Parts: sequence; structure tokens; C-alpha cells
Amino acid sequence: MREDFPEMPETQISQLCQNCGKIFLNEFSFTLATSKPSCYLCQVLSPYLQSYAQTLNEGARNNAKLVRVGSSLATSSTAAPMLSIVVGPGYSNVPSHIQRGFPNLANSPSTTQALLFRHWLDDCDKKHGETCRVSDTPTRRPTRLIDVSLNSLKLECNPEDSPYVALSHPWGDPERHARFCTTKSNKESLEESIDYDKLPKNFQDAVAVTRSLGIKYLWIDSLCIVQKEKGDKGDFHIESRFMEDYYSGAYCTLAASSADGSSSGFLTRRPAEDTTRRCHGLQSSSGPESTFYICNSIDDFARDVETSHLSTRGWVFQERALSRRTIHFAGTQAYWECGHGVRCETMSRLFNRRSSFLSDPNFPSSATQYYKGMRIEFFQYIYSRYSTLEFSQETDRSVAMFGLERRLARVYGVRARYGILDKTYLHRSLLWQIENKNKPLRKIDFGDDTKVPSWSWMAVMGPIKYMDAPFDLMKWNYDIKSPFGDPFTDKDGVWTQPVLDFRVPARDVLQEVDPGRLIYDRPEDNDAISVRDKLKCVIIGYEKMESDEDPSDWYTLLVSPTSDGLEDDYERIGVARMTADDIDLEKHTMVRIV
Repeated sequence: MREDFPEMPETQISQLCQNCGKIFLNEFSFTLATSKPSCYLCQVLSPYLQSYAQTLNEGARNNAKLVRVGSSLATSSTAAPMLSIVVGPGYSNVPSHIQRGFPNLANSPSTTQALLFRHWLDDCDKKHGETCRVSDTPTRRPTRLIDVSLNSLKLECNPEDSPYVALSHPWGDPERHARFCTTKSNKESLEESIDYDKLPKNFQDAVAVTRSLGIKYLWIDSLCIVQKEKGDKGDFHIESRFMEDYYSGAYCTLAASSADGSSSGFLTRRPAEDTTRRCHGLQSSSGPESTFYICNSIDDFARDVETSHLSTRGWVFQERALSRRTIHFAGTQAYWECGHGVRCETMSRLFNRRSSFLSDPNFPSSATQYYKGMRIEFFQYIYSRYSTLEFSQETDRSVAMFGLERRLARVYGVRARYGILDKTYLHRSLLWQIENKNKPLRKIDFGDDTKVPSWSWMAVMGPIKYMDAPFDLMKWNYDIKSPFGDPFTDKDGVWTQPVLDFRVPARDVLQEVDPGRLIYDRPEDNDAISVRDKLKCVIIGYEKMESDEDPSDWYTLLVSPTSDGLEDDYERIGVARMTADDIDLEKHTMVRIV
């Protein structure tokens, strides 16, 4: 398998200085003052430390150092790794925390890379079977899968009960990335055969990886869901409701993290000289078995996956959270993610603290271990983060989280739809607001599709956050009732959460209110006389104070009449934190927020 690797770095035979001889020990540290001209390792480390020292003020430069943290070298025990220490498989008497592996990564694709992926899957099957593997609990199988087991591909309807791999990928700008979709007009043809050479590069790469894993079936949304075309609406409106089953039921998911569209591809052969992971080979006089390498650290899951183009897409948030385990194909390397952390092609292991909940194979079951306050913060974080993501079709904002929302409802023991949870979470769910006044929320044009009610942030585009209503100090208005009926399964087997009329008591806002207390979804409403003259508020709750004489904050929704002329129909236009003197508490009008 030597041909699977780029050219190995040259190895320098050198006697290490006394300090560098301790590189595998916990007490190792390197400073420019301790650097020895005769030690090759000192000469390797010095430029890295000098470059870092130039970023410090003059007083701190003299104290700059490199310390060993696990199998990495960093400027402190809490800093990001700068260099990695790698030893070959023949090196003896090395502590277990030092990484064993290859200085250069195997080409992508290659036999060696495929063997690594299989090892990750097999190891997870054996050690994490109760958490990461597909549950024995029956879930809905995909209506269609692509059979990749033969030389010629084909779309198979109602496929046999056999493992399948799912692809998470960006469709991309249609002007740069041609669509390859199943429609009513070509469905029968694709069931006969699919021309591999006509597939976008992402799809070709997914086929190659699926075959290398020994899996028969592959699920790709644009091919396994009949897309709409002129004269036919396809079955996306049905299939999209089963994403929870399709992704959680997959043997694993392949994420095209390095791609910006369907024709990008995510398997790219590495250059002969990999400048990204530059390595220095060192060998002591005791022989080749003492060879080790100092390499640029490339293990950065946050950079390569969390902030990749793929992770900015709205559908992908749900796909990643619902998948039990994922191989992320980034530009620098591939990462393995499951419920027990992250593995790198470099053989390093990471723990993804930033969003470990997305690695939970039974998302969001970990939330059940939280106190109520943390459960509130959890769902608010989920929704706030999702609200920042992008969609090719803005109307998908209310659809692309259906599977996750169904999970949240089940785990929290509530009804949920359109980013709102009911029961004890209802009031805080309703208190969402614009995240940045310089980025106004924009109404989504739903056309002939089902319109999302204005009390939901899924009716608008743009990032949101939640009002900071203090825990344990709120007195909620229980005249605010859940807008949801009892969920049911319709004739297509789709779980449905009905939405009822949301009728609430609305009160006049007194003209003396401080404008700074009014937070409009679209700041231009703040200057609209027509809005201010007819403005009403809906009391969601108020803050309990130690004394009745102390002024308290009242948390409200701002509503105004709709343009359709119906007398009782209002739309939400913002939120406010008011005092009792700002609100007409003597009388109210029952209105319907639509």
C-alpha cells in the first residue's frame, strides 16, 4: 500500500540535546533560550516559536515556550495545538499518549483510507453498539435507495431491509452546479439504470465510498425523493417528514464538508508534497525504529467541519444531529464523529465540546439529564443556532427541522411546531426577538404554500435570540394557551402536529412608553406612525419582585392589525420589556395572532 501515500518526509539522523530528549515526558518544555544549534529538533521548533513570539508584546516574548500536551506541542496547556508528535509503528517504549501513525495521510481515495473507515465503523460497532449502531426499534425505511452493488447503478423502490449509507451534501448555486434529480418523467429510466459518468462529482464520490465500505445501498435526497417539475409536485412534501427515520436509520452518513456544490467532489488526491501537513523526520543513532516526526497540527474540527460551507446550510443541521455516526470529508482530512467523540485521519482523537449534543446518536436524549433551566437553554440554543443558517428555498426554514422538532417534542414530553414548544416551555418559546438590530428579520413569501403564523420565528428569515427572562422569578400569564392540537398520523403515514387558532388577550400600549423598550422584528416599524397608532401588546409574563411597590418588568409580544382587513386578526411584529404603567391593564381585546 506504499503507493497510497505521498512521498515520505526526509529523516534527519541527529543526537537530541538533553532537553529535547525529554520530548515524550510530561515535564518537556522548549524555549528559545534553551535552543541548541547542534540539535536538529531545536532547529525545527525554533522557527515556530519565533513566529508565535512576534505576536506577543515585548515583555511576554522572553517567556514564550512550547509545552507538550498529549501528542501535541502548544504554547500553553490550554492553547490550540501548533505541532503534532507522530511515531511509527516500530517505535518501542513510547508512552501511550503519544500518537502512532503515518506522518503523511493516505491519498483520498485509496485502499488504506477505505481500511481506516472500515476500522472506525467496526470499532464503533463492537464498542458502542448500544448507543451508536442503528436501533433494533423499527423505523421507516427509505422509499427508494440507490443500489451501488452492481457495475451499473439503479434506483430501487421499496428496497430490501439491508444497511445503507446516507449522503449529506450542498446542492450549490444552480448556475455553477447542475442539478441531477429524480422526477416523475425520468423515474422509470433511473429504476432501470443510472449512468455513473453523468452523476455530479459528489454523487460519484459517495458511490465510491459506499462500495469501499461494502454497503449495498446509498441514499441521496435529490435522487431518492421525487422532485417537483412542471405539472407534478413530486413527493418531497411527504418524504421530507421522514428525515428523522432516514438519517438515524443509516449505517453511517457521509458529509461532503469540503464541497460548495454537487459538482465539487469531496475525494481529492493529495499533492506529492503536502504543504498543509509539513513533517520533519528525526531519527536517533539507535536506528530506524527510533524515528519520529514533528508535523504541523491540522486537527481542527471546528474550522474544518463546524464552520465549513456545508454547516451553513439549514438542512444539514438536522442531518448531522439525526445521524448516528458521520464521516466528514474536509479539505485537510476526514473526521469520524459518533457519540463517543471525534477521530481524525491523523489518528488523533478529539472531544467536540462546542456542540457535542450534535454527536449524540439519540439526540437530544442527553437533555433529559439537565435541570429544567438547562433544558430551556438547550432548546433556545438549538433554535437560535438554526436560525442563522441559509436555505436555497427560504420556505424550507419551517420544514428542514421537522425531524429534530419531532424528537424534541418526544423527549421533552410536549407538543412542538414551528420553533415553539408548549406546556411549561410555551411562554419562553414565544419570547424570541431579533438578534441584531442591524440585521432586520425579513418576512418569508410562502406563496401558495401553507403560511407559517407570525408568532413563529420560522415565518421570517434572519438570526434570533431569546429575551433574558430570569429563571425562578417569572409569573407567567396562563391565559396564553397552547396553539397546538393533538398530533396524529395522516393517510401517508406522516406524523402531523395540527396548529389551532392562537387567540390571546391583547391590551393597548400607552403612548408614554419608552421607545427603547420596544424591540421590533423589523426596526423600520419603530418609525411607522400607522403601526404605533394601532399597536397592542400581549402579556406573556412579568418578573416577581420582593415588594409589590417595586416596579417589575413585563414581558410582552407586540402585535398590530393585519392588512387583510379582518377585525380580530393581528400579526406579531416584535417583543417588549415594559412596566405596568406602559400597559392598559384595565381592559383587553381577544385577538387572533395569524
